[in-house]
Amino acid sequence: MSDKRSSNSHNAADGILVRAYRSLSQQKYEEAGALYGEVSERWPERWEGHYGIAKCAQGLNNYPMALRAAMAAAGADAQCIPAYVLIGELAFNGGMIDVGIEWLEAAAGDQPNEPMLFEWLVRLYAAGGREDALIQCLARYSQLRGLPVAEATLLFARDPSLSQDIRARIATAAGY
Repeated sequence: MSDKRSSNSHNAADGILVRAYRSLSQQKYEEAGALYGEVSERWPERWEGHYGIAKCAQGLNNYPMALRAAMAAAGADAQCIPAYVLIGELAFNGGMIDVGIEWLEAAAGDQPNEPMLFEWLVRLYAAGGREDALIQCLARYSQLRGLPVAEATLLFARDPSLSQDIRARIATAAGY
């Protein structure tokens, strides 16, 4: 009987998540946020509810709430790469470099073969002026992507979302 209740509970959460995702994709952030909030309250172990709240808060330009919710998603599932990517993005764009580095370093320690974690760490190390860590991280990122360091560096150099200063720091760390 408990398996059936568990299955029904899982189905209920999934139904709410589908409705929430639909609202989020229509940029109905408050509506979606309420639905994701219901999931995170009733099923706190489900990362999707926390992550959805983070995306809604980001859409409403409430970056502190978005960061807290993204951290809750990562806390609910330490393998949740989308949560770590969002933490990296929010920390980078919100000037909370040390917070982003702390979370992404921990995630990279647990998932040393996940290139997205190292991609964000490259950005964060460059923004934080951590040259030695940047050099090592860029080398690891290059290895994970199967690219020479020069090609990986070009990926960052061509990224229009990065300031000229950040791109220059990455190029300098690569020896250019």
